[in-house]
Amino acid sequence: MEKNNINDMDELRQQFAILTEKIKSQQINNERLLRTVMQNKMKWIDKYIYIKLFLLMPLLALMFLYFYQTGKVSLYFYITTMLLVAVEIGFDFFINKVLGKGWLKHDLLTSRQIFVKMKKNRINQMVVGIPICIVWASIFLFEFLNYDLSDRAYAIIIGTGIGIGCLVGTGIAFLIFRKMQHINDEIIKEIDHLKE
Repeated sequence: MEKNNINDMDELRQQFAILTEKIKSQQINNERLLRTVMQNKMKWIDKYIYIKLFLLMPLLALMFLYFYQTGKVSLYFYITTMLLVAVEIGFDFFINKVLGKGWLKHDLLTSRQIFVKMKKNRINQMVVGIPICIVWASIFLFEFLNYDLSDRAYAIIIGTGIGIGCLVGTGIAFLIFRKMQHINDEIIKEIDHLKE
């Protein structure tokens, strides 16, 4: 009778060990799946940064070079604009690539902290960037209007165009900002859900 109890206990221990291994394996698979999902979501942010770096910056450089060569903006404004664009892209790169680097290597809780930090840094970037953009747009309007003040219709058209362009640019920037924040929110929620 005792032998049967011992055999039954051994069998229960083996089954419990198998069940424990399956649960651990399931958690590992869930974590791997979550990391794959996280990586796919972060690819959009990576693409956005490289598009800004390799497409937007050269286009802006050419456009403002044309404005400079035609005398519509000063050399100082052209250089300042390019520096501001480079700094903004640098901050995007720093926030999303440097500070965000290694989230894949760390455990999920550390990765969660990295994503929270990325969100906070993006908010800080927006808080600092909006006033700078307002000042930049005002100076741009002033520079462009100083090009030819004799034609009132030209000034109205240019002023309206710059204003609409700034509003459209702000709207696009806000939508991109929201999408980046939403991606981080989703990842944080998924980590929280997995850790419950």
